[in-house]
Amino acid sequence: MAIHSTSSRILPWTGAALLATAGLTLSPSDARGDLLFLDLNVSTSEIKAAQNAARARGEKLHVIPEIAPQVRKAITELDTEAYLIQQKINRLKRSIDATPEGAAKESLLAEHRKLSANITDFENYRGKIAAKFRRKPSAIGDEIQKLLSKGVRIDTLIVSGHSNGVDFTGHLGTLETTDVRKILQLVPQLQQDVQSVFLWGCYTGARGNMLTWKDEFPNSQLILGFHDQGPTNMTQGGPTVLESALTLEPLLKKTPAHTRDAERALRSIREAAFYPTAGLFGNIHVGIGIETTLVTAEDLSCEAEFRVLEEEYLNVYIPNFNGTTASGNVELGTQSALRKFYNRYQANLHCDKVKELDLSPAEIVALLHPKSVQANFVQKFRPSLQDLLFKLKLIPHGQLSASLLERLMNGSLTRREIIALGKDLLRHLSLQEIMDDSDISVIPTPYHAVSPLTPIEKETVLTVVSRLMQLECIPLSWVEMPSPRVEPEAPSCE
Repeated sequence: MAIHSTSSRILPWTGAALLATAGLTLSPSDARGDLLFLDLNVSTSEIKAAQNAARARGEKLHVIPEIAPQVRKAITELDTEAYLIQQKINRLKRSIDATPEGAAKESLLAEHRKLSANITDFENYRGKIAAKFRRKPSAIGDEIQKLLSKGVRIDTLIVSGHSNGVDFTGHLGTLETTDVRKILQLVPQLQQDVQSVFLWGCYTGARGNMLTWKDEFPNSQLILGFHDQGPTNMTQGGPTVLESALTLEPLLKKTPAHTRDAERALRSIREAAFYPTAGLFGNIHVGIGIETTLVTAEDLSCEAEFRVLEEEYLNVYIPNFNGTTASGNVELGTQSALRKFYNRYQANLHCDKVKELDLSPAEIVALLHPKSVQANFVQKFRPSLQDLLFKLKLIPHGQLSASLLERLMNGSLTRREIIALGKDLLRHLSLQEIMDDSDISVIPTPYHAVSPLTPIEKETVLTVVSRLMQLECIPLSWVEMPSPRVEPEAPSCE
């Protein structure tokens, strides 16, 4: 059964207060191992926070990948500048929307174009520098193995980057749960020794996602993250919460298995109450602004929550996916109905009935980042798209697909236009070819008896349909705009 907190008041608990109440003492024997920080998105401020905590605990912090301080500083400064420009762009966009047509609006639009070009330059330069330090999952595993071979023992693991709750990505690489399993097969000692896991990314604190990580690290006594969108590494919120939590970690993981104690423990972390912080203390899942739950108990709220989720799936997700919203585009923004659906979906991933939706976090994340997904797709498949475009301009009835494809390659399309492109492209395949592809659920009319496309061009059509139209196998790294001369990751099922 679900157990509700009796108070939403922010409790002024400190580490000392928690220690006294729990009846615990911290001795030198508690500091048994080092900290390992897997940095996937150049989270310099969070690394500094972890270093401060490690120093306070008399332990050592190991960071993978290792990057020279001056290089980290350069990347971080570019990140910060790009972040500040983006804030200006956001404010400018609101002014543009509120300004009537005329000279004033044209001036604002010109400024918007200038700032957009500036942020692109910053992001491209940053990406070029960071790409030199990008690590494949196998390389991360090799570096961990090399570290442990020196006799280092890790009992605290920190993973930081963009996340869909279980997978992480960023400028420095991508790490999916399947990659973690492979690494743990390579270094089983890590799985055995880790007692605390800090997952510094969005939705990592959702109950189902924490249970996934608990499966990977069964000896962990504490898992900490965010059950909703976490603070960006461009602010001090993430580093502040991380440093406080790491400093208190020896006490937090000894918290008795009682719900009130777990709630007090979570709120003892500095500034945790200002963010959707969540933790798994033994078998107790607790978070700021959500109910406290025993993970071993039957979740009686699943049936009611699923009914709401199913209604939002039909009335929010499907129209956005099909491009049938009023604007024909995806409804974006932190307060959009689609984002709220994603939040509810993440919060209920532990429920078996959610599987009935035949949906994955990756598909929703891809839908929520249409421009960057399209940009990565075009950069990854540009040569074959150019060949297809050339053919479409030559064949009968290829004008619509050619027009949409050309616009896609020079910018981005609305969701409605993506659907139109996919359906029209399918018209240039034969019906038999459509029927033979098990991934294609849309049969367009009219269709050709014999396709005018070559086998390679047909493959490109199916790639457009499966990746952009159906959002299958989109890598998490495609949530970021691509950088010049840095090839985007291949679709995750290739």
